[in-house]
Amino acid sequence: MRRLSAAMRAIACACVLVAVVAGAASAAPCTETAKTADSIKCVEDHWQAAFIGGDDAYLSQLLSDGYQSYSATGDGHDRAAIIGFAKDYAKAHPHDKPAPPPMAPDVQIRGDVAVVFWRDKGKLTSVDSFYWSDNRWHAWYSQHASTSK
Repeated sequence: MRRLSAAMRAIACACVLVAVVAGAASAAPCTETAKTADSIKCVEDHWQAAFIGGDDAYLSQLLSDGYQSYSATGDGHDRAAIIGFAKDYAKAHPHDKPAPPPMAPDVQIRGDVAVVFWRDKGKLTSVDSFYWSDNRWHAWYSQHASTSK
């Protein structure tokens, strides 16, 4: 009986391993080069990871030359400033990892433009706008709101 029990455990472990590997292999990769809400969500996730990790190469191709971001206090920052902030952040926080957003974004696409509305507990906290060019999305403008009120 012990041999059968040990053999059954080995078979069960092998089945679990095969299921995990098969599940990982069949998972669709995240694509940033489609005109879909899922693609925009991939871009947003990659953007967050690139900022936290100081990935200036990704940020340089994502952020348009005229990109502007405005804080809740009205302070404006251009593409170069955002990339600089990302490098500084990565140096100061080398072990940080992206956190999942508190809520899924509301992505609206109209032709070659996408707008992403971020909310926290129902309150609008941030808006990112993108345009489609050269078979990929480019960040155009961001506006952030205070969550303290």
